Amino acid sequence: MPLPPSIRVLAPSLSLDHSSKTAILSLDDFTRLIAFALERVVVDEDWYIARYLDVREDAQASGSESYAIEHYRTHGFLEGRLPHDPVVDEEWYRKYYPDIDEAIRLGREIDAKSHFIEQGYQEGRTPGPDAPPAVGTPSAAADRRAGRLVKRTPISPVAVRL
Repeated sequence: MPLPPSIRVLAPSLSLDHSSKTAILSLDDFTRLIAFALERVVVDEDWYIARYLDVREDAQASGSESYAIEHYRTHGFLEGRLPHDPVVDEEWYRKYYPDIDEAIRLGREIDAKSHFIEQGYQEGRTPGPDAPPAVGTPSAAADRRAGRLVKRTPISPVAVRL
């Protein structure tokens, strides 16, 4: 089984302050760490370019075959963009998020998938019961399937030195 690179190799400037629950690292190391984390994320280049007009224009101008992948890994993730067309369980989403169900019934939202793509993803909502938990708790997915709300634990703040 392959090992990940040492954190000291990925982010040699990393400094942890456990008392304030803060991580401090250089912008270069932060970028390298994010790139490593996103290495295996599948980016549907055709969907990504069709979805994001600014990326399409830049991709055409650059002539790069893999512009969408590069953009997602260096900018898109940090901008809250989706890497591919998500599968949204309409029935579950409406049941689990009653505010969205009501908005759809009142005509303020088109459907669950549209809401998830436009807002839900950035709000930390999940597209269905089998989606990875928004928080790293092992029971979060089971709680979602059972319709119980999952308590969100914020990630420790990260300070980036420029």
